[in-house]
Amino acid sequence: GRSPALAATSRSRPSRGPCFLKRSSGVLSASVVQFAAPIFFVEETEGQVFIDIMRVGSLSGEVRVRYRTQDSSAQAGKKYVAKSGEVAFADGEDLKTIKIDIIYTSEWATTLEFKVGLDDPVDCEIGRSLHTCRVKVIDNDAFPSSKYAWEVRQGVVGIQHVGSFGLFQEFWRLILAHEGNTWRTTVVVIMDQLRNIYLFYTLYVGAYLVNVVFNKDAEDDLFFPGSDRVEERRLRTAAVIGAFYILPLFVLHAWDYARTVLDL
Repeated sequence: GRSPALAATSRSRPSRGPCFLKRSSGVLSASVVQFAAPIFFVEETEGQVFIDIMRVGSLSGEVRVRYRTQDSSAQAGKKYVAKSGEVAFADGEDLKTIKIDIIYTSEWATTLEFKVGLDDPVDCEIGRSLHTCRVKVIDNDAFPSSKYAWEVRQGVVGIQHVGSFGLFQEFWRLILAHEGNTWRTTVVVIMDQLRNIYLFYTLYVGAYLVNVVFNKDAEDDLFFPGSDRVEERRLRTAAVIGAFYILPLFVLHAWDYARTVLDL
């Protein structure tokens, strides 16, 4: 008869392990290469992130796989250094580590992330669920800047010594430091005055209609002075006022649409 230990081992072993997957060539592969975790964390001040790639299933023979980084909320050249390459597992190896450089910046930022993906397997299969991992870069700077970091670390007592104007100034520096925000902010501040100009125009025209156009004793102040009949000059003046009352609305509507496109 079969021993209890051998029977238990036989029952616990699946008839076909999950590492035996069919490659595109149609040959069964006993090796699966994948990331060791779906998410890796790194602080910006560490300078590098170490990502483990593991090999499961059969460890016989040499297998290779390529990797490459991909932008997400973090962009290459600004938050990390783009990298691609090949990882080769020698016979019996089950773990490899790749290093990706992290770029330190003194400006505060939210936690940003980028991805690393595996492709082009040779003599192995890429894991179905861990073929891609995410790398979250944690920023260590204080908000809105590190100028008052010491005071913030002191707690409520230290924060009370931070000047409101200085804190507001640092906040604006943070906002304008982001690429494209300076010119977008300038355009919005200037173009938003169009609505104020239009409001001033409507108030002025309202008073002008009452005091001049509808006033029979103020014909000398009409927009169209001349020898024509007063009634015709009043009509032309009223038509011009009406046109300039309506046409700016199209401009304001176009600016409202452009403002959304600016995405400030």
